[in-house]
Amino acid sequence: MNTLKHTHLIVAALALVFLLTASGCNRQYATHEEAVNAAEDRWLAVRSAQKLKIAEQQFETGDLEQAETTLVEALSFDPKNAKLHLLAGRIELEKGRLERSFHRLNDAIGFDENLDEAYYFLGIVHQRWKQFDRALTNYQKAYELEADNVAYLIAVSEMYVALNQTDKAISALAGKVIYFDQNAGIRMALSQIYETQGEFELAADYMSQAALLRPDDMKIVEDLAMLQLAAKDFNAAESSLTRLINDPENAKRGELWRALGQAQVGRKHYSEARDSYLRATRIDRNDINAWIKLSEISMAQKNWSAALTAASRVISIDHARHEGYLLAGLIWQRRGEIDKALKHFDEAAKRSSDNVDALILRGITLEQAGRKQAAADAYRAASRRNPDDPRPRQLLSQVTGKP
Repeated sequence: MNTLKHTHLIVAALALVFLLTASGCNRQYATHEEAVNAAEDRWLAVRSAQKLKIAEQQFETGDLEQAETTLVEALSFDPKNAKLHLLAGRIELEKGRLERSFHRLNDAIGFDENLDEAYYFLGIVHQRWKQFDRALTNYQKAYELEADNVAYLIAVSEMYVALNQTDKAISALAGKVIYFDQNAGIRMALSQIYETQGEFELAADYMSQAALLRPDDMKIVEDLAMLQLAAKDFNAAESSLTRLINDPENAKRGELWRALGQAQVGRKHYSEARDSYLRATRIDRNDINAWIKLSEISMAQKNWSAALTAASRVISIDHARHEGYLLAGLIWQRRGEIDKALKHFDEAAKRSSDNVDALILRGITLEQAGRKQAAADAYRAASRRNPDDPRPRQLLSQVTGKP
């Protein structure tokens, strides 16, 4: 009996050992299988990361088709990689396929809800759809996730402007000017907002700050010069424009020479202004605006011959415009040639149905010649043409003696 009992104990012990061994083998096998799968996942992740880098390089060089092909391969390795979906969305956006971009970017956010770039580009999609409120929400989320990215802040401000919330745009940007103390973009954005509001001095001030931060950026210098002109800071404008024109790439841009001439006229430096406008006409012989200014400057200098030559040039360039006839009429008036003056004022009036200046000048010329009834008729015609202009009524009152 003892022997039998002993035998049963041995069998039971062996059975237990077998079970424990089998269990251990199963656990070892499961761990090995998991390790193999994990290693494979890591390898696929490395492959997809390599492909992503290649696709990004292709995207940056503008090879969108090849970048798309590379991404398809990368996604086959790692379909849940949010950055792959992000780049796919950017490619679709670049191609103008907004619906596809929208879905790709949402996929990216689904795999990584903290991917700031995905929200930013999703904001661009909504902005192009003119869904400015949704674009604002996405830009705000991008900026919340990456507060050191000034591009996100500027995008937020642009949407405030689009939604007619300009005060919020200014507040958002101005509050970060010191924080982004070396960033020109935030100052340019503020400048553009103030420009749209007609606050040219403030706009020029912020653009000046941007120019100091990016002194070699001629586009900023040009924008600054135009704002300085609008603010009537002619000294500063002349300095900025001179710097621009001294750059060989800008030396043959007639519009810059005209702007320089405008600044010089503002400073009453008429001889320098005349030279600047002449430079513009040498660059383009048909620059009608430069010829108009040349005629006006010559009149200011009482150089009637030069003024008439420039006015005649305006007429020959474009017979349909009224300015040349108006200028010629003024010149003949100043020279005492009444009939020639009236003829040119009549021609100017025919070519500008909403402009009353030619009729007013006709009336003044007739009044000076003692033809008061004809002058009154000219003032009445001017008043009918533009009832909101008080000048014809005032002049008519002086001629007739009636209010």
